[in-house]
Amino acid sequence: MSGSYFTTQAYPPSPRAAAWREALSQFSVSVSNPDRLDGLFGTIASACSPQGVLFGRVACGPQDWTFLTAKPGGMSLLLHLEGEATLISETIQTVLQPGDIVYVPGGAQTEISLKGDVRQLLVKIPRELLRSRLATPLSPRSGVLSGTSGGGQLFSGLLSALAGAVEELTPDQLQSVDIALPEFLAAGLAEQRNENLQLLSLIHISEPTRPRLI
Repeated sequence: MSGSYFTTQAYPPSPRAAAWREALSQFSVSVSNPDRLDGLFGTIASACSPQGVLFGRVACGPQDWTFLTAKPGGMSLLLHLEGEATLISETIQTVLQPGDIVYVPGGAQTEISLKGDVRQLLVKIPRELLRSRLATPLSPRSGVLSGTSGGGQLFSGLLSALAGAVEELTPDQLQSVDIALPEFLAAGLAEQRNENLQLLSLIHISEPTRPRLI
């Protein structure tokens, strides 16, 4: 097996918060309100694929996360599994439902507010893997893929299965994930792009025709 396990209980109370912040930093996540970490309990079960994709199943209490600026072309994902959480980005605030997938391109300003005890799967995808698999450039903005329909539901199912067994995955299984992950991501983003274009078209059609001034 290739997984590892982190728990704050392995540290004395004084350095516990610092150890937690360091453990999250490998996923390009920082805690933006460290004062809320008093009495923290948190665990991260993690694994890294042959192509450098990092997976971490996180369980923790209330806190606010900020995704750190990463290299353009890379991508961070968060699968919301359980609890109350809200996505706060440059343009939207979205209450996350179990199964929703937050995607954060490198450089996007994104925060996740965790309201209570939560479980999440964090995924950090290097740009080298995406560059060879995605036909179109990534959007510079973060967003949410719904886990209840279409390609987002299929992608959510894949990530949920990974979350349940992340510390048990073998290198061969992780290699298969390296192949499947970009395809599921590309399909989900393409479907969302098409839905947004259809919505814009409907808005344009519904606008009243303005008289032309001669």
